[in-house]
Amino acid sequence: MKKILSVVIIFLSLTTVVSAAATVPNTSVWFTPSTAKVGETIALNALVYNNQSVDATVVVAFSNVSSATALIPAQTAKTVSVSWKLPAKNTSVTATVTSAVDKNKKSIPSLVGLIGTIDVGPSVDIIVPTSNLSFPGSTVISKWITPLLSNIEAYRSKQAIYFSAERDHAKAAVDAVIVAAPVATVQNGLSSKVLGSPMIYISYAVDSSLATLFNSVALFYIVCILIVLFVLRFIVNLIF
Repeated sequence: MKKILSVVIIFLSLTTVVSAAATVPNTSVWFTPSTAKVGETIALNALVYNNQSVDATVVVAFSNVSSATALIPAQTAKTVSVSWKLPAKNTSVTATVTSAVDKNKKSIPSLVGLIGTIDVGPSVDIIVPTSNLSFPGSTVISKWITPLLSNIEAYRSKQAIYFSAERDHAKAAVDAVIVAAPVATVQNGLSSKVLGSPMIYISYAVDSSLATLFNSVALFYIVCILIVLFVLRFIVNLIF
């Protein structure tokens, strides 16, 4: 069991390294709450990263919904949101930065463009088929498992959205620190370079790992099973 848990930890560490080395999107689109019912008010969110050296006022348009304006300081990210009613059918919503200007109303073309697209609609419950289950009580088991898995999936999806957004925020913070860091200078024979607090990088590593975990259905359930087995083994060892 210890070896299996070690492999899982190593895997998560490797995914963190890979995601840090790769180009992680600085923008994303999602809606909250993910468990909303049809007709309920939701928030459509888009994370916009201003990689310029000046503050920018951006207009974010959500297709077929509405638009919102936000002031984003230089080298920072900000979530821009609009309210909407959850549609009865899955609807594709695209978020786009349609305009970006500095304080002098000068256009910033590099910030204009597509942010991302998301399907917005009611969540679908996981159905456990019972046609091949012929043993007594199979229907009862299915009725118990179906809402359980649906609740677990709703939780996984919610955490995936949350930690993906946190990862993007952390990545934006890391990028901002690296871009803003001065070139190494030599003072009194010592080389110095400001790279920010280590917590920025730790936060990015943790958020990247958790985003990877919750976004992968297979990995999530494998880890859940391992945790359950570990707990059961611990309980058995206590009893016997």
